[in-house]
Amino acid sequence: MIKTETRDRITTVELARLDKKNALTSAMYAAMTDALAAAESDPEVRAIVIHGTRDCFTAGNDLKDFLQGPAGASQALRFISALSSCRRSASP
Repeated sequence: MIKTETRDRITTVELARLDKKNALTSAMYAAMTDALAAAESDPEVRAIVIHGTRDCFTAGNDLKDFLQGPAGASQALRFISALSSCRRSASP
């Protein structure tokens, strides 16, 4: 659901859940947070690009996933915190 690639000093984080218009789950938030941390710890990475597949960035949160428990909200907050403290250029 999240694809990450680093090439030419740029880490690309792709939302790849097109069947659900890239609606974000707690697992996707956790994976994006991990991708940001990995990029931050790599001295060669100069920029981070976050994008969706094809014609959709994201439909927002997957409500079904978030209604199943508190993990969704905590993972979303963890991601937002990591994004706000990211020292690399971050681009949605």
